[in-house]
Amino acid sequence: MLNMNKYNNHLSNDKVSHSKAVAEYMRDNCPNGLDPNEMYLLGFIHDIGYLFQKDGHGTLGGLLLKAQGYKYYEEVYHHGDPHCEYKSKELDLLNLADLSINSKGEFVGISDRLEDIKTRYGAESKNYLNAVLCAEQISLRLSIYFY
Repeated sequence: MLNMNKYNNHLSNDKVSHSKAVAEYMRDNCPNGLDPNEMYLLGFIHDIGYLFQKDGHGTLGGLLLKAQGYKYYEEVYHHGDPHCEYKSKELDLLNLADLSINSKGEFVGISDRLEDIKTRYGAESKNYLNAVLCAEQISLRLSIYFY
């Protein structure tokens, strides 16, 4: 059995609830052409980097998953980064789900989630500013995938 106490584990019970809810959102809202089960797994493991570090968890998680040959490692690597050049339906769905589920695993929608991030991190924080940019980018591309 893996002893998680030896790692700098930032994956709290709330983060696990968040990941489970992101997974369910992705499975239940994936557009045609995407496998709902694959989207569930992607949503569930998107914050795996928190097992080892808080800052840069997406980058670390993506690298760990790449080393394991996981198909959607780039989505994990780039989630929440509005400045990346990599684009995919899967990444947009992941960012949409991540921005719709609060830190406790409750569906709140993008506006309330942005307010939550702003309250927790500050209006000038990198976390909040990146979340706002991700939300803007997602809203521009939603009609391509869902309508």
